[in-house]
Amino acid sequence: MAKIDTDVLLIAGHYQATEQIDAFLKKQGYTIAWVETASEVQMACEKSSFKVVLCSLNLRQGYGLDVLRYLIEFYPSLPVVMMAQSAILQDVLNALRSGACDFFIQPQYDLPSLFRSIQKNIRKYRALLDNDAYRKALEENNLQLQLSLKELENDQKAGRHVQQRLFPVSGQELNGCHFSHQLIPSLYLSGDFIDYIALTPEVTFFYLADISGHGASSAFVTVLLKNLSGRFVKSYRRKADSDILSPVVMLQRINQELLETPLGKHLTIVLGVIDQRQNTLCYSVGGHYPLPIFTDESGSRFLSGGGMPVGLFPEPHFEEHVLPLRDIGKWSLTVFSDGILEVMEGRLQDKEQRLLELVQSCDHVPERIVNELDLTALELPDDIALLSVRKI
Repeated sequence: MAKIDTDVLLIAGHYQATEQIDAFLKKQGYTIAWVETASEVQMACEKSSFKVVLCSLNLRQGYGLDVLRYLIEFYPSLPVVMMAQSAILQDVLNALRSGACDFFIQPQYDLPSLFRSIQKNIRKYRALLDNDAYRKALEENNLQLQLSLKELENDQKAGRHVQQRLFPVSGQELNGCHFSHQLIPSLYLSGDFIDYIALTPEVTFFYLADISGHGASSAFVTVLLKNLSGRFVKSYRRKADSDILSPVVMLQRINQELLETPLGKHLTIVLGVIDQRQNTLCYSVGGHYPLPIFTDESGSRFLSGGGMPVGLFPEPHFEEHVLPLRDIGKWSLTVFSDGILEVMEGRLQDKEQRLLELVQSCDHVPERIVNELDLTALELPDDIALLSVRKI
């Protein structure tokens, strides 16, 4: 049953002084519940909710300090003002030490002061109730936020599991080349993507893409890329077209698809085709940095390349580069996403030199590069992806 909302609980005997207080407070607009004995206090508090208590030190049945201690124990926020017709200093100190908010001696002779005390304590009580309601609402909101974050985390984990299945199996041998990769996302979902596919027993297609931004929205573009490359592969195998053999044409097609999506995303990419029949590596760079690192008997170097980012402009310029492989024995190629530069110290030239030395000393093996930089132990500001192709 709902409690009756009452302003003041008056605990005192029916004396002239108490009647004066009762009449004065009612005149000020307060509602009063009046009980005379300590035994009635519990019942009164169960039936009504009060904003302040006026309690006489000396009751007909019971002692005011006992009532005060009861109220402090079971209603700790409720302000209690003690009063008496006569009292010694020790009575006042005992009351204040037990939790009384104020103490009045013969309050009927200074009703305005009593009124101000009641007003002040009611304001404090309301503030306490407001703060308590705010705290409870905040706790509830925090609980809901934690549940939402947990649900989001579970969704992100599920999304990461799905995204991981889109990647090729690292360590494959395709058409005389060993393909491997490493991906270390800064969040659960990655905006970096890698793929490599044997189109025929002689031709292999690969790319590393770095989508702008982080998290789920960038991860959606990786799904789009996987879908696009899958469509181009099927179209080539059905002999419908040979667009996938031209890196520039592929970048133009991807650019068009991104512009037509409402995601507002663009990407940088290195895309290549290895043709064993012609012994060539044909590749294009779509605004990607750092450039691919190529190693042969003469040493390690950055390949040339330029081009614009993919998905920003309706008519971007891309260049196609052909690297002859006929007179080269064993060779290796490694492509990084730009997140690798953010975990390296020094000037840009120093970072580039460090990458060349790192790739050569680690023999283009992604796992060794990751271990050398201790990437799995770092808090990454950006995703890091590595793609390695080694001629067997």
